[in-house]
Amino acid sequence: MRIFFTCLLGFLLVGIWPAQGRRTTSSEENGNHAPSLWDGIDVKGKYFALNRFGNSTAYLRENNDLTLGALAFDKAQKCYWQFEETGKTGCYYIKNATSGLYIQSTKRGLSQQVPTGNQPVEFKIAKDETPGAATRGYYYLCSTDQNISNATDGTLGLNYANGSVVAFHIKTGRGNSYWEITEVPYEYEVPPFAAVPEITNEAEALKYTLLTESGSTLACVDGKPVLESRQADPRQSWFFAGTGNAREGYLIVSGTGTGQTLNTDGEGDYKVETTDIPTRWFVKTVEKDGYTWLSFIPHSQKENQEGHLTVNGDSLFRLDNYRSAFSLASQIYFLPCGTKGEMFLNALSVTGRDVLKELHYASTGQPAGYYTLYTRDKGRVAIGRPFHLQLDLGQTAPEGMIHVYFDWNADGVFETAYSYEANSQLEQDFPVPDTAREGKTRMRIRLTANGLQGAEDDVWGATYDFILDVAPPQEDRTVIVRPNGSGRGRSFIRKDTEERDTLTAAYGEEITVEAVPQGNAAFIGWRQGHTIVSTQPVYTFTLTENKELEACFSPNTRKGTDAVTSAERKKETDFTYTTEPGVIKIRSNAPLHSAALYGSNGIRMRRSTHNELSTLGLPRDTYILKVQTAAGESGKKIVLP
Repeated sequence: MRIFFTCLLGFLLVGIWPAQGRRTTSSEENGNHAPSLWDGIDVKGKYFALNRFGNSTAYLRENNDLTLGALAFDKAQKCYWQFEETGKTGCYYIKNATSGLYIQSTKRGLSQQVPTGNQPVEFKIAKDETPGAATRGYYYLCSTDQNISNATDGTLGLNYANGSVVAFHIKTGRGNSYWEITEVPYEYEVPPFAAVPEITNEAEALKYTLLTESGSTLACVDGKPVLESRQADPRQSWFFAGTGNAREGYLIVSGTGTGQTLNTDGEGDYKVETTDIPTRWFVKTVEKDGYTWLSFIPHSQKENQEGHLTVNGDSLFRLDNYRSAFSLASQIYFLPCGTKGEMFLNALSVTGRDVLKELHYASTGQPAGYYTLYTRDKGRVAIGRPFHLQLDLGQTAPEGMIHVYFDWNADGVFETAYSYEANSQLEQDFPVPDTAREGKTRMRIRLTANGLQGAEDDVWGATYDFILDVAPPQEDRTVIVRPNGSGRGRSFIRKDTEERDTLTAAYGEEITVEAVPQGNAAFIGWRQGHTIVSTQPVYTFTLTENKELEACFSPNTRKGTDAVTSAERKKETDFTYTTEPGVIKIRSNAPLHSAALYGSNGIRMRRSTHNELSTLGLPRDTYILKVQTAAGESGKKIVLP
C-alpha cells in the first residue's frame, strides 16, 4: 500500500505540467541522491516556466511595462524563459523568450520591483540544501553583483510579492524567494496580429503589409512570393486565418481576393496558390532593433524550428498596416495602439524665425489615455525652412525614448522619423523639406519605454498627434483683426495715423491693435484661435507669426444697432475672381483670411492666405472655390481653363 501511494504521489507531481521535461519530485528533493535540475542539463534551445514553489497562480512573467510579475500561467503572456550560460558554474543570463529582454539586477532597493532590459545580467541559480527547511529542494535566483549567501538576510533575489516580483532576501525558509523551474514547450499563443477564423471571412480581415529587414515588401507575383519596393498594390497585402498559433497554426492568405495561400513544399520552394492542403504556419516572434519581427515556420516543424520562410535571403518580417490607394489619397491615419505609461508631455511649442503660425500645447496633467489628438491649436510652417521644437516631459521612464515623426507628403504615412533618449526636455530644429506638400499634415510624438520605434507601433507611455499647416515661406508676417459680431464694436490695427483690418509687416516689428465697443457692448478680450491673449482693448505685441485676432465683445442690446440683413451680410462676404494660367486672383469686399480650392470629390487641392491661389499642376476640371473673409465664408463653382 505504501508503494502504491508513493507511486501515485510521484505520478501526480510529475503530471501536473504537460511538458516535455519535468520538475523534481518531493521524494527527490528530500533525498540525498536528488540531482539539481542544472546538473548535466543542456539548457540551450529549451524553454522554462518558473513559479513560486507550491503556488500555481504565481508564474514569473514579463509585464508590458518591462517589470516582472507573477500570476497564473497564461500562454497569452510572456511566461516563457530561457537560460544562457555565462561560463561560470550555476550562473546564467535569464532571458524572456518572447520579448528577448533580460532580467536585470536584483541589487536594488528592498522590495523594489525588478525590471527587464536589453543588457544581460548574470544570475546565480542554486538549490536550497538546508536540512528541514520548507524551501529545501527549490531554487533561489539572484544577480551576482553582490555577496551571495542564503544563510542569513542580506543577499537580494527574485521574490514573489502579491502579483509582483521584487528584490528581497533569499534567506533559507523565505518561501517567496524560492522557485520551481519546469521545462515546457514554447507555446506563446498571442500573435501580434489580428486573424479571422477562415479564409472565407476575408471581408472581415485586417490586411497587412509584410516588411523585411532589407526594407522590401512581400508581394504575390505570378503565383510566387517575391520582394518589391512598397506601394499601394493589393499584391502586397496579406491577412491571416486560423484560431491558434500552437494548436493549428495560421494560413498566410493573399489579400487579392483570390483565396490563395502561401505554401511550401518543405524543400525551400514556395507558391501562392489555391490548394486543398494549404501550409499552416507557426508564428515565432523575434525582438530585434527595437521591433517585433515575425518568423514563419511550417507548423509540422515547429518543434525543431526548421524551415523558416525565406524569400531572397530575408526570413524576418515586420507587420505594417496595408495602405490602399484610397487611404493614401485621403490622408487617412491609423489609430495607434498602446498602454498608458509613466511618460507624458507637460508642454510643446513650435517656434522660429520662419514659422508662420506658432503652435503651443500645455497640459493640465497626465492624459487619461495613451493617445491624444490635439486640435485646439495648430501650427503653420514654411516649405524649405526649419522650425524649432521644444518638448517638456512631465515624467520620464527607465529606457524611455522620444520619437518624432512627420508626414511631409500628406498621405497618412509618417515617412520621416527622429529618435532621442527621453530626458526631461528636448529642444531641436527640424527641417521642412522643399518637397513638402502644401496643406494640412501631422506631426506625431511617441514617448515609450517598450523599445518599439515605428510611428504606428504599440506604445508604453503616450502618443500625441499635432496638426501642422505647410505653406510657402514668407519674409513678412500678416495681422488680421475682426470683431466677434457686427454692431458690437470695431477692431483695427493702428499704423501711424491709419486704421486698418489687415497689415503686412516685417518679422519682429511692434504692432498695436485696438478694440472699441459700440452701444452698451463691453470689450472682453483679444482671442487668437481658442486662446485669450490679452484683456486690454489696446494690445501691443512683437510680430513673430501670422496672427488672426478676434476682438470679443458682449452683445450690444441697444435697439437697432445689432441688426444686419441677410442681403447686407451676403454683400459683405461676396468676392470676385479671375483665372489666369497657373493662378486664381481673388478680390473680396471684406479683408481676406484664406482661400481654398476643392475638387469635385471634396478633397482640398490648394489653400492660401493671400489673394492669389496657385493652380499649377491641376487638370482642367470643375472645382469649388471657398473664400473666408472677415465677414464670413462664401463659395463659388469655377472651371479651370
